[in-house]
Amino acid sequence: VDTTKSVPDARFGSFAAFAQNSYRLNDRFQIIGGLRVERFFTSTEPTEGFSLPGALTPSQIEDLGLTGLEDGLDVTETASTGDVGIVLGLTDDLSETARIGRSFRVPNILERFFTDLGSVEGFVVGNPTLEPESGVNFDTSVRFRNSNVAGSVTYFRNSYRNFLSSELALDRNGEPIEIPRGNTSLQVFQTVNLDRVRIQGFEAEVEVPLRLGFGFLT
Repeated sequence: VDTTKSVPDARFGSFAAFAQNSYRLNDRFQIIGGLRVERFFTSTEPTEGFSLPGALTPSQIEDLGLTGLEDGLDVTETASTGDVGIVLGLTDDLSETARIGRSFRVPNILERFFTDLGSVEGFVVGNPTLEPESGVNFDTSVRFRNSNVAGSVTYFRNSYRNFLSSELALDRNGEPIEIPRGNTSLQVFQTVNLDRVRIQGFEAEVEVPLRLGFGFLT
């Protein structure tokens, strides 16, 4: 029976203020924008029952950045985010939209501190040294709608810095870190910051309502 805790006693929260507005130049053109300022705080304290796995060696603990994880942590971050978008009516049925904005995400309690068996496979360890993730996100769409059919085609491109991603943990020699378990061993996974990541693609949809005797089938 394992009675250890997976995370220490922790607090996570934020306080934010934001403003948003839209301006319609005419029947065909509209601008929408917003700005948000947010203060994040994360803290932990030494917790009875929370400890690092005894199977990790001191060098592995150092390679994983876990030194001092059991002693408590107090981290604050401030983010300014926002976006601006336009809606352009090309015809009564056809419109084009475009939006660009800045995103920001701080590591959550599980990413920073969770140290236990993973829900899928392997053993997961926290990473108290994580940096916040930020991104610049752009998308543009062409939309068509009338009484018979509706559809759209969208292109999106998101560029991130310090992207938060769960990865196989490696030691200083580039070898996977493993924890013995019975007659086998478990690979160790940890959330890390990837320097630069780009996610882009196309999406499309079409919707057609069909009138039936009892109503509509879409």
